[in-house]
Amino acid sequence: MAVRAVDWLDIIQREYLRRFIPSGGSAIKFLVGSNSMIPEVQRQLTAIAEEQEFEFVAIDTAATKLHMIHDVFFAVARRIKWDALAQRWVEAIFKSNHYDWPRPGEPVPIQELSELNKIAEPLLRKQVQQWLTSGIMRDREMAQDFRTAMTNLCMRRMELADERAVVLSGMWLELKVA
Repeated sequence: MAVRAVDWLDIIQREYLRRFIPSGGSAIKFLVGSNSMIPEVQRQLTAIAEEQEFEFVAIDTAATKLHMIHDVFFAVARRIKWDALAQRWVEAIFKSNHYDWPRPGEPVPIQELSELNKIAEPLLRKQVQQWLTSGIMRDREMAQDFRTAMTNLCMRRMELADERAVVLSGMWLELKVA
């Protein structure tokens, strides 16, 4: 049964992006259509996702084997803007705690943040650690390695990351220092 693109977009927006996804759901949808229709639908989905601060990822079946779920996972992971997500989270947590972030979209050293917000640096560091612990590290819906990687990415936005820890291409690596 074929559904017109405009109707499909309406269903996706109404049933998934306004209700299901914000309630904690997730979805993978497949779009099959003409070569002229697919780019326009992707453009509209991207706009809808950005409007609601969701990530939209398109995967080309010519380059990704959909029957190999790990290939789908890695294809999605490669397209996610991890630093931007961490930046949005850090800025949102600062705002919700009534602190200013001087340059939206950019990392800011913790020293500058403490001066701007008129709070001693050690106290701000402790607060940031508490926010990361309660907001990410204790979220058991995420895998432990993912929580660790996201915490590190967030800390890097304030130059707080452990110098031994490295995040590369969406993959978490811990360098062992002898």
